[in-house]
Formats: sequence, structure tokens, C-alpha cells
Amino acid sequence: MALSDRTGTWSDHTTPPGPGRMPKRVYKYYNTELQLILSVSYYKGIRQMIQVSDQDMNTHLAEISREHTESLNTLVALHQLYQYTKKYYDEIINALEEDPSAQRMQLAIRLQQIAAALENNVTDL
Repeated sequence: MALSDRTGTWSDHTTPPGPGRMPKRVYKYYNTELQLILSVSYYKGIRQMIQVSDQDMNTHLAEISREHTESLNTLVALHQLYQYTKKYYDEIINALEEDPSAQRMQLAIRLQQIAAALENNVTDL
């Protein structure tokens, strides 16, 4: 069995031989050849595709985004973020208090204020 001129077809039109039917080095060669053929044909297909301008791509992505705005629920994402923050609140606060850039932006204080507001506790916001 041999590959016919790098076209990706086997000369007897069967599946490639398995490792049990031939020596390991021969199987490795055929497997490598097959991978090469698949890679070449993949990139050849990409080169043959019609080029799309950035404007067309952005228009298409904006359309997809509009179509799926209903499926992406912001409130669900915020609720999951709240649950995570509530579960690891002490660790997050400690990390924010130790980080110099977080200290400059007062992120620990801001998170405490947000947590208090969500828990309906009155604080000086």
C-alpha cells in the first residue's frame, strides 16, 4: 500500500494500514505522510477561501452579537460573580489589601462597599 502522489488516497482505496499490520517505523512513516497531506490540504483550502475585509468581518460579528443578546443573560453572569465573591470574600479582600496596585485604587474598600450594598447594609458609599 502506498500513498498515490501526495493526494491523500491509498493506492488500493482502503484505509491506512494499522500498526499491527506493518513494522512500527513503516507505520510511523505512513502516519507522518498522512498528517502532512492533511495539513497541506487544510492550508490549501484556507488559501483558496475568499478574503473578507475587516469591515465585512466586523459587520458579521456585530450581527451575530445582536442575534445572541437574548441568550447571554447579564444578570445570570452577575449572580454567578456575586456567588463566587461571596464564597471567597475573605481571601479576595486579603489579596486586594496586600496588592500595591489594588491598594492605590482602593479595590478592597470598593468591594466591601459593593458587598454591603448587596447585603442591604448601610455604609458610607
